[in-house]
Amino acid sequence: MGTVYLAQDLENGRPVALKFLTRVGHPELLARFLREARMLGTLVHRSIVSVRDAGELGGHPYLAM
Repeated sequence: MGTVYLAQDLENGRPVALKFLTRVGHPELLARFLREARMLGTLVHRSIVSVRDAGELGGHPYLAM
C-alpha cells in the first residue's frame, strides 16, 4: 500500500520514517491510509511507532513516523 523511506527530521536531526501512499488516485486506498494514520495516532506503546505528522507532498499522501 505504501513505500517507506528513512529520512531525517530537519528541525531536530532525529531519524524518521516517511511512508508514502503508492497508488494515488484510488479513493478506497486513501481512506484506508488515513484510517491507519488516525489509528496509529491513538496508540501509545514502546513497540509501536507514533505518527508525528501527516500530509501531502506533490500529490502523494504521507505519514511521518
